[in-house]
Amino acid sequence: MSGFIPFTDEQKEKARRTDLAGLLRSQGETLRKSGSELEWLDGSQKVTIRGNLWFHQYEQVGGDSIAFVRKFYHKSYPEAMEFLLGRSSGVLSVLPPMQKSTPKFELPPANDNMRRVFAYLLNRRGIDKDVLYAFVRKKMIYESAQYHNVVFVGFDKDGIPRHANKRGTGSASTYKGNAVGSQPKYSFHWNGRSNQLYLFEAPIDMLSFISMNKDGWRNHSYAAACSVSDKVLFQCLADNPGISKVSICFDSDEPGQLAAQRITAKLVMQNIELEILVPVNRSWTFSVPTKQKMSNGETLYIRLIYATDTDIIRFTKIRNCSNPFDADDREYFEKRNTEKMRNSLKGRKILAKLFRQQNGLCPVCGKKITVDTGFQVYDDKENRQNPKQMLHPECYRKVRKNDVSFEPVPEGEL
Repeated sequence: MSGFIPFTDEQKEKARRTDLAGLLRSQGETLRKSGSELEWLDGSQKVTIRGNLWFHQYEQVGGDSIAFVRKFYHKSYPEAMEFLLGRSSGVLSVLPPMQKSTPKFELPPANDNMRRVFAYLLNRRGIDKDVLYAFVRKKMIYESAQYHNVVFVGFDKDGIPRHANKRGTGSASTYKGNAVGSQPKYSFHWNGRSNQLYLFEAPIDMLSFISMNKDGWRNHSYAAACSVSDKVLFQCLADNPGISKVSICFDSDEPGQLAAQRITAKLVMQNIELEILVPVNRSWTFSVPTKQKMSNGETLYIRLIYATDTDIIRFTKIRNCSNPFDADDREYFEKRNTEKMRNSLKGRKILAKLFRQQNGLCPVCGKKITVDTGFQVYDDKENRQNPKQMLHPECYRKVRKNDVSFEPVPEGEL
């Protein structure tokens, strides 16, 4: 996009207040209800949606509709503005300013027995029976009446429940969520007497770790953030001033380890001894110890591969009324094809070949093609010998407008 495009304050506010749920559904995305909010999955990572606002639970970042389009659709600020303004005038709605209210927290009603919870945690998850009963006796784990979810309860220092994390127990259930009004700083945790605290992402991760390390576990403190937040950690430190050592046990995926580094930086400022424990598997669940030892002498765990470990690449829907055989739409489809080439192994090989045969230079202006300049693939259907050329975006537009001409680099010339 060439030149500076000014936007009025009214346009900025209109784009900022675009309804994100409507935007995502118009792109074919699926959203799930979670309390008073909606959840959308960026790959395997949860993003909370409320009106025109969003929050990435793993990266701990958020913003409005403009920031959403820039992050998840990889657009510049002017491109995001044009994208939202073009759509808000059509099928998408623009929300009025939101009035934020604090919902009242209530625990889900308990079932009269815990058969499903015991079957789920003991048989399917492999949690140690003694460990599980210790939490059940303190009323920190129970089964809900309506949906038979396992409920992990977090209490404040006065013993008042402030947080409830729910997990589906059905064989095909993937439900996870917090009760409405839950306070993240009081999420599921265990207070011990030693100076050691272990921090996890999920309650089941925490129970799995304790089950594998049972010796003297009651003496230590444990906390499950039910995300990658640090709120429960610092609340536990405030309530237990004797804690001087923290072990961060987040998942081994990128969001988990980025969050671990972020929390580490905060703890260093407080002179707290810390370490990062990384599970061999993606998380602390589904890890099976073997008799084999690693080179450092530690026990080798069998790793379970998840289907969600496969990256999801989203493609923008084809613009309405666009025709690949129409010369006026040629530039639009060539931009789409360039992005498709970036996201496939075969396409990246073609791009690498073009870059090498052009010596990294744009054949129009003769200047270097870099990450900062970007590039656009020019596909000349009439030139059968050298149909594809890699050009600067600005040079590409000039060629398509017939403002300039150039001599294609012959195929195979280095």
